[in-house]
Amino acid sequence: MKNILSIFMGIAFGLMTTSIAFAHKVKHVMGETEVSSTKRIVVLTNEGTEALLALGIKPIGAANSWIGDPWYPHITEKMKGIIHVGKENQIDVEAIAILEPDLIIANKLRQGGLADQLNAIAPTIWSETLKGQWKNNFIFYAKALQKETEMNALLAEYNAKAKKIKDANINEVVAIVRFLPNHARIYQIDSFSGVVLNDVGLKRAANAL
Repeated sequence: MKNILSIFMGIAFGLMTTSIAFAHKVKHVMGETEVSSTKRIVVLTNEGTEALLALGIKPIGAANSWIGDPWYPHITEKMKGIIHVGKENQIDVEAIAILEPDLIIANKLRQGGLADQLNAIAPTIWSETLKGQWKNNFIFYAKALQKETEMNALLAEYNAKAKKIKDANINEVVAIVRFLPNHARIYQIDSFSGVVLNDVGLKRAANAL
């Protein structure tokens, strides 16, 4: 009996020290938040969802993809079993509360007005904006979740591929245009594609700067 008790206490102490070792404070645009667990994460932006998946983390809840039902086709398999909690700009706070997350990853631009409600549900960390900040946000998420090893490997792979294309000196002028039902969008430098095109050294059309 004494041996069993000792084993149990050893396991309990190990779990406790692991939890204490993981607990850390994350500074972000809305203040500072103590993160003590990342077992049950809800993420409220599409870029955040893809960042987590790339880092090997599967959230329990996520904002719907802009296209798809409810996920983009290229992430559908990885998102099986994950609960959708509304569009980035129409978040269902009650759906998040039901999931009982231990961490919420939100974005000030999209959900800043819900700060009090989200913080009341679970510790929440905030990226500031979107568009061309995707790389900075990726680094922020990785550091907050203590996934810097995975982050460094992914960024090194990205940079190597970008350099290879840049070194090829492709002499092309490009623009990224998206046609929607009632309008068209030209993606400029401050966008996901804009950052990528700049990294690979492709020239931009004058009206796409």
